[in-house]
Amino acid sequence: MSKERDYQKEYLQESRQRRAARAARNRIRYKLESEGRVKPGDGKHVHHKDHDPLNNNPDNVRVRDATANMKDNQKPTTPTPTTPTPTTPTPTKTTTPTQSFFSGRKFAE
Repeated sequence: MSKERDYQKEYLQESRQRRAARAARNRIRYKLESEGRVKPGDGKHVHHKDHDPLNNNPDNVRVRDATANMKDNQKPTTPTPTTPTPTTPTPTKTTTPTQSFFSGRKFAE
């Protein structure tokens, strides 16, 4: 059995900016409902052209189909970082067949 949500507690935990943005989105939605441009449950979203929910200027707001609005507002996917391919180290000193590691060294006799 699922636990009931405490909406009042959730509301109080939100930041002031988030509450203001949500209230502004609700305000413009109710305004457009009173104008008859949208209806509850009609599958339409109120889109802010500048993506600022506090700017409810009529020139900034338009009604869009929910699927088109969500598709356009998706964040671009970032490509997964590729791991660099391991490279083989190049030798710093090349040796000729006549040279060896021990040539030119003096050893105790």
